[in-house]
Amino acid sequence: MLKTKYKVNQNWRIANKALGVIEILIGLTVMILSIYSWRLILTILEDQGLTWERISFIKLIKRAHFVFLLGLLGFVSGVLLLKGKRWGWITSMASLVLYPIAMILILMDRNKEGLEPLEDRGDFFLTGIVLIAFLALIFLLALKPIKVFYSIKIRDWVIAGVIVLLFTIDKLIIN
Repeated sequence: MLKTKYKVNQNWRIANKALGVIEILIGLTVMILSIYSWRLILTILEDQGLTWERISFIKLIKRAHFVFLLGLLGFVSGVLLLKGKRWGWITSMASLVLYPIAMILILMDRNKEGLEPLEDRGDFFLTGIVLIAFLALIFLLALKPIKVFYSIKIRDWVIAGVIVLLFTIDKLIIN
């Protein structure tokens, strides 16, 4: 545990642990859905008569790595939060900012491909709720007692911002 001049009460320690568990669950869910979608794509390609020798794993990884890496970032940050590590706060802040950015970029990609990004009004409502939930988690992580617990400084905000920037550039350029 980091030493600070402020004392963090038990409620904030519990909130910190809850954030860690939420991060782990979100990260695992994103990774599982990513792997499931890869498997589904490969099954469809096999059903269409493509052999394993003709499937380009480079193209598949290039196309689908962003979501898996985002889930991995969320999982690792949750574990680090549970351990009370400063890097857990940094990576959690980055991943919680990246999830909404990723949702928006993926919806934009679907729109560019000519697909309807959201099927009906309920999808818009659900997407809005998810975005608000991520903003609430970001706000909770940015509260003073949590920042004091991790001794967060300006450089930590910068590192989180650089992680967000690198992931966003990856999604915009590589995918």
